[in-house]
Amino acid sequence: MSMNIHSNIQSDLDTQPWYRQFWPWALIALPTITVIGCMITIVLAIRSNDGLVRDDYYKDGLAINKTFARGEKAAAMGLGADVVINPDDKKVEVRFNQDIGEDTITLNLVYATKAGLDQSIPVKRVTPTIYRGKIELLHSGKWHVEIEPGDQKWRLTGVMQGSSHFLRIEPGKG
Repeated sequence: MSMNIHSNIQSDLDTQPWYRQFWPWALIALPTITVIGCMITIVLAIRSNDGLVRDDYYKDGLAINKTFARGEKAAAMGLGADVVINPDDKKVEVRFNQDIGEDTITLNLVYATKAGLDQSIPVKRVTPTIYRGKIELLHSGKWHVEIEPGDQKWRLTGVMQGSSHFLRIEPGKG
Protein backbone atom coordinates (compact mmCIF):
# COMPACT_ATOMS: atom_id res chain seq x y z
CA MET A 1 0.00 0.00 0.00
CA SER A 2 2.78 2.38 0.78
CA MET A 3 4.19 1.77 -2.67
CA ASN A 4 0.95 2.94 -4.26
CA ILE A 5 0.86 6.20 -2.28
CA HIS A 6 4.45 6.99 -3.22
CA SER A 7 3.83 6.29 -6.88
CA ASN A 8 0.63 8.38 -6.88
CA ILE A 9 2.47 11.41 -5.42
CA GLN A 10 5.32 10.96 -7.88
CA SER A 11 2.91 10.74 -10.80
CA ASP A 12 1.05 13.91 -9.66
CA LEU A 13 4.29 15.87 -9.53
CA ASP A 14 5.51 14.67 -12.89
CA THR A 15 2.30 15.49 -14.74
CA GLN A 16 2.99 19.25 -14.85
CA PRO A 17 5.60 20.45 -17.37
CA TRP A 18 8.52 22.51 -16.00
CA TYR A 19 7.21 25.81 -17.41
CA ARG A 20 4.04 25.49 -15.30
CA GLN A 21 5.93 25.26 -12.04
CA PHE A 22 6.85 28.20 -9.80
CA TRP A 23 10.54 27.66 -8.98
CA PRO A 24 12.04 27.67 -12.50
CA TRP A 25 10.37 31.05 -13.19
CA ALA A 26 11.46 32.47 -9.84
CA LEU A 27 15.06 31.48 -10.57
CA ILE A 28 14.90 32.96 -14.09
CA ALA A 29 13.18 36.19 -12.97
CA LEU A 30 15.81 37.38 -10.49
CA PRO A 31 18.73 37.65 -12.96
CA THR A 32 16.40 38.98 -15.68
CA ILE A 33 15.16 41.81 -13.45
CA THR A 34 18.76 42.64 -12.53
CA VAL A 35 19.86 42.82 -16.18
CA ILE A 36 16.88 45.05 -17.09
CA GLY A 37 17.63 47.34 -14.14
CA CYS A 38 21.27 47.64 -15.23
CA MET A 39 20.27 48.51 -18.78
CA ILE A 40 17.86 51.21 -17.55
CA THR A 41 20.60 52.65 -15.32
CA ILE A 42 23.07 52.75 -18.22
CA VAL A 43 20.55 54.49 -20.49
CA LEU A 44 19.80 57.10 -17.82
CA ALA A 45 23.50 57.70 -17.17
CA ILE A 46 24.22 58.26 -20.86
CA ARG A 47 21.25 60.56 -21.48
CA SER A 48 21.74 62.78 -18.42
CA ASN A 49 25.40 63.73 -18.64
CA ASP A 50 25.81 66.58 -16.16
CA GLY A 51 29.49 67.10 -16.90
CA LEU A 52 31.98 68.80 -14.66
CA VAL A 53 31.18 72.16 -13.12
CA ARG A 54 34.56 73.41 -14.36
CA ASP A 55 36.40 71.53 -17.09
CA ASP A 56 39.82 72.95 -16.30
CA TYR A 57 39.77 72.78 -12.51
CA TYR A 58 43.51 72.10 -12.41
CA LYS A 59 44.30 75.33 -14.27
CA ASP A 60 41.84 77.17 -12.02
CA GLY A 61 43.76 75.89 -9.01
CA LEU A 62 47.05 77.13 -10.42
CA ALA A 63 45.58 80.55 -11.22
CA ILE A 64 43.92 81.05 -7.82
CA ASN A 65 46.41 83.73 -6.71
CA LYS A 66 45.66 85.81 -9.82
CA THR A 67 41.96 85.48 -9.07
CA PHE A 68 42.46 86.73 -5.50
CA ALA A 69 44.59 89.61 -6.76
CA ARG A 70 41.78 90.73 -9.10
CA GLY A 71 39.31 90.73 -6.21
CA GLU A 72 41.76 92.70 -4.07
CA LYS A 73 42.18 95.25 -6.88
CA ALA A 74 38.39 95.81 -6.98
CA ALA A 75 38.40 96.20 -3.19
CA ALA A 76 41.25 98.72 -3.37
CA MET A 77 39.25 100.71 -5.93
CA GLY A 78 36.27 100.72 -3.52
CA LEU A 79 34.18 99.15 -6.25
CA GLY A 80 30.70 97.84 -5.48
CA ALA A 81 27.67 96.96 -7.58
CA ASP A 82 24.04 95.93 -7.55
CA VAL A 83 22.91 93.23 -9.96
CA VAL A 84 19.20 93.33 -10.78
CA ILE A 85 17.67 90.61 -12.96
CA ASN A 86 14.24 91.06 -14.52
CA PRO A 87 13.11 87.54 -15.51
CA ASP A 88 9.95 88.79 -17.24
CA ASP A 89 11.78 90.56 -20.08
CA LYS A 90 15.07 88.61 -19.66
CA LYS A 91 17.18 91.67 -18.91
CA VAL A 92 19.91 92.30 -16.39
CA GLU A 93 21.10 95.61 -15.01
CA VAL A 94 24.39 96.21 -13.19
CA ARG A 95 24.60 99.44 -11.18
CA PHE A 96 28.08 100.40 -10.01
CA ASN A 97 28.79 102.77 -7.12
CA GLN A 98 31.23 104.72 -9.34
CA ASP A 99 32.17 105.26 -12.98
CA ILE A 100 34.46 102.42 -14.05
CA GLY A 101 35.26 103.85 -17.49
CA GLU A 102 34.41 100.71 -19.50
CA ASP A 103 32.01 100.54 -22.47
CA THR A 104 31.30 96.83 -22.00
CA ILE A 105 31.79 94.47 -19.08
CA THR A 106 31.21 90.75 -18.70
CA LEU A 107 28.69 89.31 -16.27
CA ASN A 108 29.25 85.62 -15.61
CA LEU A 109 26.42 83.67 -14.00
CA VAL A 110 27.80 80.32 -12.88
CA TYR A 111 25.31 77.73 -11.64
CA ALA A 112 26.57 75.88 -8.59
CA THR A 113 26.06 72.33 -9.86
CA LYS A 114 25.53 72.25 -13.64
CA ALA A 115 27.99 73.80 -16.07
CA GLY A 116 25.43 73.60 -18.87
CA LEU A 117 23.39 76.39 -17.24
CA ASP A 118 26.28 78.88 -16.98
CA GLN A 119 25.95 82.19 -18.83
CA SER A 120 28.52 84.77 -19.88
CA ILE A 121 26.72 87.99 -20.73
CA PRO A 122 28.23 91.10 -22.35
CA VAL A 123 26.70 94.07 -20.55
CA LYS A 124 26.85 97.50 -22.23
CA ARG A 125 27.02 100.94 -20.66
CA VAL A 126 23.86 103.09 -20.76
CA THR A 127 24.98 105.72 -18.21
CA PRO A 128 28.35 106.22 -16.50
CA THR A 129 27.38 103.77 -13.72
CA ILE A 130 24.59 101.62 -15.22
CA TYR A 131 25.08 98.68 -17.60
CA ARG A 132 22.38 96.54 -19.23
CA GLY A 133 22.26 93.26 -21.10
CA LYS A 134 20.06 90.28 -22.01
CA ILE A 135 20.06 86.94 -20.19
CA GLU A 136 18.55 83.52 -20.64
CA LEU A 137 16.00 82.20 -18.19
CA LEU A 138 17.58 81.44 -14.79
CA HIS A 139 16.74 78.34 -12.81
CA SER A 140 16.21 78.76 -9.11
CA GLY A 141 19.19 77.67 -7.04
CA LYS A 142 22.63 78.91 -6.10
CA TRP A 143 24.31 81.19 -8.67
CA HIS A 144 27.87 82.53 -8.43
CA VAL A 145 28.01 86.01 -9.97
CA GLU A 146 31.24 87.41 -11.42
CA ILE A 147 31.61 90.90 -12.92
CA GLU A 148 34.80 91.81 -14.78
CA PRO A 149 36.00 94.22 -17.46
CA GLY A 150 37.30 93.06 -20.84
CA ASP A 151 40.95 93.34 -19.73
CA GLN A 152 40.21 91.32 -16.56
CA LYS A 153 42.16 93.69 -14.29
CA TRP A 154 39.61 93.47 -11.48
CA ARG A 155 36.69 91.25 -10.54
CA LEU A 156 33.62 91.48 -8.31
CA THR A 157 32.01 88.29 -7.05
CA GLY A 158 28.93 87.35 -5.09
CA VAL A 159 26.37 84.62 -4.62
CA MET A 160 22.69 84.83 -5.52
CA GLN A 161 20.55 82.33 -3.60
CA GLY A 162 17.26 80.66 -4.46
CA SER A 163 14.96 82.52 -6.78
CA SER A 164 16.32 85.95 -5.79
CA HIS A 165 16.82 88.39 -8.66
CA PHE A 166 18.90 90.94 -6.76
CA LEU A 167 22.47 90.90 -5.50
CA ARG A 168 24.41 93.64 -3.75
CA ILE A 169 28.20 93.43 -3.83
CA GLU A 170 29.57 95.82 -1.21
CA PRO A 171 32.86 97.70 -1.76
CA GLY A 172 35.74 95.62 -0.47
CA LYS A 173 33.69 92.37 -0.41
CA GLY A 174 34.24 91.15 -3.96
